[in-house]
Amino acid sequence: MGLPTHSFTSDRNCGDSSERTFREKRRLPPHKNLLLARFQLTPIALRDRFESHQRRPGAMWADLVFELRSYLDNWLAGMKVGDFAALKELLVTEQIKKEHQVN
Repeated sequence: MGLPTHSFTSDRNCGDSSERTFREKRRLPPHKNLLLARFQLTPIALRDRFESHQRRPGAMWADLVFELRSYLDNWLAGMKVGDFAALKELLVTEQIKKEHQVN
């Protein structure tokens, strides 16, 4: 889910939209940026996927680690967690929500 940190040297070598860097994504026409934003997972969906994600049969463990890190990185970015104190607050809040869910 995370964006690659490298940039492409030529627009013709960009490949699909998941390979575009943030700067290249911003250069897209406004309607394409709107569509990309529409299909972006919410922080809550990313948290749920992080918590429930499992290794696919036959997949390498490295793939699982990559996918989990991607979900976590994007969840934390979506929640605007920038330091360890904010991470602790988020985890405590999430734990309280789990313990006291209204059914």
